[in-house]
Amino acid sequence: MSQRQGYHRKWGPREPGPPRPREWEVLLLLRQGLEDEEIARRLDITASTVRGHIYRLRDRLGANTRSELLRRIPWEQCPPELLPPEAGDQGHL
Repeated sequence: MSQRQGYHRKWGPREPGPPRPREWEVLLLLRQGLEDEEIARRLDITASTVRGHIYRLRDRLGANTRSELLRRIPWEQCPPELLPPEAGDQGHL
């Protein structure tokens, strides 16, 4: 029996909405072109967990590929504290 899009067999319907904080971290590294294994190493999680985050995001946003996922992400909703510092930003000294 196939699963409906946006529906998890154990937890029920998946709610649409912006990515969660850990998903944002994965997306920001994916956007840099990193492979699953490198993303996993940097976040101290398994590559399988990285793939799971990406799969669930693709499912929630109806994206068929990772490229399409990156195009559909509402980047303006990314929490500022997760964004890398701007080039030339030396902080407050």
